[in-house]
Amino acid sequence: MSGERLTPRPACSMNNQHMLADGMILLCLVLVPLGRIIVIKSHMMDVGIILLCLVLVPLGLLYMLLPYKFTSRRARKLTDKIPGPPGLPYLGNILMFSGPHEDTIPIVMRLCDEYGTICKIRNLGVDLVFLTNEEDIEKLLSNAKYISKSVIYHSLIPWLNDGLLLSTGVKWHSHRKLLTPAFHFRILEEFIPIFNKNSNILVEKLSEYVDKDYAPINKLVSLCTLDIICETAMGTCINAQTSRENEYAKAVLRISELILHRILSPWLWRPFTLFLTPTGWEQRKTLRTLHGFTEKGLYKMFQGHDTTSAAILWALYLLGRNPHVQVRREREDRVVEELQGIFGDSKRPATFSDLQAMKYLEQAIKESLRLYPSVPFYGRYLEDDIIIKNYTIPAGTNVNVFPMYSHRNPRIYPDPEMFDPDRFSTENSQERHPFAYLPFSAGPRNCIGQRFALLEEKAVLSTVLRNFRIESLDKPEDIAVMGELILRPKHELRIKFTLRNQD
Repeated sequence: MSGERLTPRPACSMNNQHMLADGMILLCLVLVPLGRIIVIKSHMMDVGIILLCLVLVPLGLLYMLLPYKFTSRRARKLTDKIPGPPGLPYLGNILMFSGPHEDTIPIVMRLCDEYGTICKIRNLGVDLVFLTNEEDIEKLLSNAKYISKSVIYHSLIPWLNDGLLLSTGVKWHSHRKLLTPAFHFRILEEFIPIFNKNSNILVEKLSEYVDKDYAPINKLVSLCTLDIICETAMGTCINAQTSRENEYAKAVLRISELILHRILSPWLWRPFTLFLTPTGWEQRKTLRTLHGFTEKGLYKMFQGHDTTSAAILWALYLLGRNPHVQVRREREDRVVEELQGIFGDSKRPATFSDLQAMKYLEQAIKESLRLYPSVPFYGRYLEDDIIIKNYTIPAGTNVNVFPMYSHRNPRIYPDPEMFDPDRFSTENSQERHPFAYLPFSAGPRNCIGQRFALLEEKAVLSTVLRNFRIESLDKPEDIAVMGELILRPKHELRIKFTLRNQD
């Protein structure tokens, strides 16, 4: 597959409605006090009160809009040396990102193209540095000094609290040590029947769309992975796939949208400002539903639902888009050929050893995660200075790794826009720098559940592919991706499903 970088489409109406409503609320915070000032003045009240209001109103607005205090003069001098686009006083580069969310990734890609392997942007006084070179990334991610998550993760705190994903220092080490045994192979093997059960429900749902134009695959896959993570992480069957109106499932899907909207709206970073807006009101209502259900397994819920759902979705799209992967001898499908070698004509469910034997499917998943990593950005908040190239990035700076860009480096991945699972064969992977491929991050704070995720993705994808032939109808250049915490398509991916036994 060859394709151009992602082309933006018009803005999402829901996000625009929230941005407009939030802006109106903030505007009212200014206009209402000013209106009172006019009334006071018209009644010849104390001019001192008027002047005091004129001072307090702008200061209050500045407090609400200022996400974090200004950095020190030393830090500002150091970050000023890092290449990046010129910006406006105080506002910085925020106007570059005032458009629809699908513009974010193309904009950052262009900045990395223009300014090199280390560059920065500044939004409302907050510096965001981007690293795209594998050696620089290794220096950051492999050092245990740099494990604090960046400012963009703060929006998750109301949902996930300070568990493994968001904690740092001693608390993070304690959480990591406690959770690591839960992802041992012996434990993972016990989850295979849950993977199979919910994968078969997904197949039943997809069967309703055979020979139709396409299936609502985005939602169907999301509900499948939600069922899996709830049953494996919390021991609870919520039946998201089979229940028409599941309040918990709706709340999980909606809270992700609200949090990601907040991440891309710096004026909502302060909790006080957030909870004066419709976005904040809806978030509080949605969180009550989630926390009323259970707080157990919240970290696994976020990591194991959204990221895995995105990975499966993009893998289905790429497998259905690339006939050259499916063709090896005449019309044989390379992935299905492997599955037939494992299962033959049997309809039996997959075992743990079956999933381990799916080497080519694993290569296809890894290549899909190269092109469309579930998490397009990883962020760290520096507690200490770090030297990258000839630049000192000061403590207090947010540094971001950008796999969506790094994974397309032609020096490491020739013809990078082409989907080629053979890149991840054993022989082709041996010489690759370990920090040149980061779908699960790397270093001490890498994804603790990556083996769980790969097994789940193999189970779901193999079950679907044993039952259906898939054809993706969208061209890569026509797909708008949302530059959010999780990499999602803005619109439904149009994938057509045909029963294999009809061939």
